[in-house]
Amino acid sequence: MHITDDHSRTDLIDALTTAEKLLTQLHAAQIRLLATLAASRDADPLDCTEEEITAALRWSPTTTRTRLHTAHTLATR
Repeated sequence: MHITDDHSRTDLIDALTTAEKLLTQLHAAQIRLLATLAASRDADPLDCTEEEITAALRWSPTTTRTRLHTAHTLATR
């Protein structure tokens, strides 16, 4: 992207800052949702929450497991 008369460097940096704030809010929402799902899992051997998340988000099983664990840890601190 080239800086033009229409977009000053300051405007672009402001837009980038706004985008970062929005990404942070989305990430926080994702963590809250994962924490809720992690808390709702029980000892039921037929519980498929982890597998459903893995399939829906196309994450690896390890990524899903790690993110659920991290979200649960953050929510219970």
